[in-house]
Parts: sequence; C-alpha cells; structure tokens
Amino acid sequence: MILCQDITKRFGEQVIFEHFSLTIEPGITAILGPSGCGKTTLLRLVAGLDMPEEGWIHTVRPVGMVFPDLRLVEWLSVLDNLRLVSPHLSLERLQHTLQTLEIENAGKRLAHLSSGQKQRVALARAWLFESKWLLLDEAFRSWDIGLKQRLFPLLRDSWKKEKEYTLLITHDIMEALMIADRLVIFSFPPVYPLEDMGLSLEESERKNLSPEHPLFQAIRKTISHHFDPMSFMTTSQR
Repeated sequence: MILCQDITKRFGEQVIFEHFSLTIEPGITAILGPSGCGKTTLLRLVAGLDMPEEGWIHTVRPVGMVFPDLRLVEWLSVLDNLRLVSPHLSLERLQHTLQTLEIENAGKRLAHLSSGQKQRVALARAWLFESKWLLLDEAFRSWDIGLKQRLFPLLRDSWKKEKEYTLLITHDIMEALMIADRLVIFSFPPVYPLEDMGLSLEESERKNLSPEHPLFQAIRKTISHHFDPMSFMTTSQR
C-alpha cells in the first residue's frame, strides 16, 4: 500500500521530507537510520500527530504506539496501565501477553519497575490495543541480545497473525534483521531511501544472527558510505 506520496515536512528551516514517497507491504517493516534522520517524524505523521505541509500520507487513528518517552502512568499498576487502553480484554489475555514479554508482578506500580520492564509494559499496551497497525519507536532499545533471541520469534509470530502492518524504527542493524520482513534505510534529511529490501531469512537464521552474517555485512557496507557504521550497532555487537 502507499504509505505516503510526495510529502514535504519542515521544522522551521530544516527540511525533513521533500516530495518523499514510500510504499509498504503487510507484515513487519523496519525503518533504519541514525538519530535525526526523520524516523520518528514519519511515525508521528502516520499516527496523525503531525501533518505534512504538502502531499498525502496514510494516517491511522487510533493506533497502538510505543513512544520514546513511553507515556505510562507511573502511579498505576502494570495491569491498570493496560486496562486504560484495552478495558474489555480478559484478565487471561492480559496476563498471557505479560508472560510472553517476561513481565512479572502485574499488580506492581510502574514507579517500582526497572526502565527495561517499563519499556516492555509500553510494548504490551501498544500490542493489545485494538488496531491492525502497530507503531514502534525504538521499542527494544533496552533489550539485550538474549532477550531478543527469546522473544522476537514469539513477537513475529503473534504480530503477523494479529496485525496487518507493524512499522518500527531503529538504529540497530541486528535488531532489524532479527524481526523485520522488510528493511528501509533512511538517508539524512531531506530523506530518501538508501536501500529498500525484503528480508527472506529463516526463523532459525534470524535467532542466531551475528555481525559476520553476509547480509549484516552488506548493509553495514552500504551505510558506511553515508554514516558512521558504529552508530548502527548495539554495545553488545561492537
């Protein structure tokens, strides 16, 4: 589907998108790029939180979304945070989602959780929201490689069944390869796609990816012509 067509978006004198167009397919699409390249701006446009000055964009409202600042209610419990957006879901469904994301103490207040657990609660909230779209803004930034290896196969399987479109943004090559069906690499503004590729990887291959994988190396080589490739790797990969 056409996600956006000929959009222009500026912040003051800075042009982020200029006559930019992008199509996406059903499934999980990862937008890869360094900080400041327009990734979050695109998600905000899709969510209807910002509007382009020119062009057309497919907006999805309301939609389940993980924001960089999480936007959780600190004085409420984990379950109550989920019920704020999904009040009609059964306790069994809520608890199953929390167990999948390895979140314990569902009755505990958010203020008493670690930052990593809070991020997973925000993901659970967005996932459970009744929408065929899921928008994720650096939703896995606090996850170590072991957690990704355990949970990404479960998340991929669930989201491909429950969501028509999952759009995530990341600066982490490995993360994108482990979870996405398609990868789009953004340039610095004004944005254009440096690369747009399908990721046809076996599930076992995704789980055991390393920086030595040929696809990882090819992507790193592509971005090295435009950015510092080290900015696209987690600490555990360096």
